[in-house]
Amino acid sequence: MLVEFSVGNYRSFKERQTFSMIAGKKPSHEFKTGFKSPERLLTSAVLLGANASGKSNLIKAMDFFKGFVVKSAVQKTRGDQIKTVPFAFSNNTREQPSEFEAIFVYKKQMYQYGFRVDQKRVWEEWLYVTPQGGEKETARTLFERTFDEEKKSYQWRFPSLAGQKKTWQDATRDNALFLSTAVQLNSEQLKAPFDWIEEYFHILDEPNMFPKRFTARLIVEEQRHKDILSFISNIDRNIIGIEVSEKKWEESNLPDDMPDLIKQEIIKAMSEEKIFDVSLVHKTEDGHSYKIDLSEESDGTQIMFGLAAPLLDILEEGWILAIDELNKSLHPLLLKAIIGLFHNLNVNKNNAQLIFTGHETCILEDMERDQVWLTEKGQYGDTQLIPLLSYKPRKDEDKRKAYLQGRYGGLPDIERLVNG
Repeated sequence: MLVEFSVGNYRSFKERQTFSMIAGKKPSHEFKTGFKSPERLLTSAVLLGANASGKSNLIKAMDFFKGFVVKSAVQKTRGDQIKTVPFAFSNNTREQPSEFEAIFVYKKQMYQYGFRVDQKRVWEEWLYVTPQGGEKETARTLFERTFDEEKKSYQWRFPSLAGQKKTWQDATRDNALFLSTAVQLNSEQLKAPFDWIEEYFHILDEPNMFPKRFTARLIVEEQRHKDILSFISNIDRNIIGIEVSEKKWEESNLPDDMPDLIKQEIIKAMSEEKIFDVSLVHKTEDGHSYKIDLSEESDGTQIMFGLAAPLLDILEEGWILAIDELNKSLHPLLLKAIIGLFHNLNVNKNNAQLIFTGHETCILEDMERDQVWLTEKGQYGDTQLIPLLSYKPRKDEDKRKAYLQGRYGGLPDIERLVNG
């Protein structure tokens, strides 16, 4: 369960900004955490704002956070550059570290983990844990790591961490995270927060990044045909069947005029792969059926097919999905149906969460006030994350109408665009 995610001095985020999944005082789409504070978290949240206002940069920040945790200890060597991007429009930030922090609940523990990093080194790293239960929920420090610029060395604290701390400390490079390194060297105590970041926190730049072959493979290899058909037909009732056939990938699938060097690389990568032919079966007006190859379906239907299996996994496993422009190529009713899956606790039994950006305002009809966030850009391009609740909308207010009227901000300046 994601509680909060914070980012500072990264892309369009100059000052530290915090995106929260903590439910408001009178939530509707929420579940209990088992903690006294926060007691409830939201099942979904949306981030709205004008183009270039920084919505996508929040997803990119989450993606960087996860990628650096998972890969810094195993895919970098000493001296490799860290690919963080500080806020560019200020002399005070270009050479300063970027900051990332996530607070999350996993296995009856609440973790607060973060780090500050520039392109050369990790400047700070910290991890705190709060156990569930008891009269007092008190956070314990597992470790803190800070680079002392004068001494040119790290200062370390391990008040509550067990294991071979000195070995893990000595093995941690300047451009790698201690959390990642210690887990690679078999720290049992740090495995849980690392596993949550790696396995539970899923980030996508856009919906069509889900490969359609993943859904097709699950239909064939894991017998998920019934579940996936139910998912798709609940959204498009005209689809009554899915037919999938598999065959071995063959070199003849490549064009004849492809350069040999590229062709050989593809052959090497694909030689053991299978390809899938997918057709969707539609109900006709005369009561019969008609098959259409998936490639001939609309972009929205193809995206929905690609989303089907991953969304089922996310809902069944209780994962978090943060996705940019979920509305892309989707009819508003399809978008609302996806959101509805996360709101339906009979479907979403394991506390999965959906975080998404977009422009489709119709979804405001299905979102409560505490589920809506807005992005605003300052005079010099810095992004601010603003909860809709800060505008104190009435509970019965037409949020869509108010948003389009500009009462909440987060809109493009059309008048300036047209009139100059």
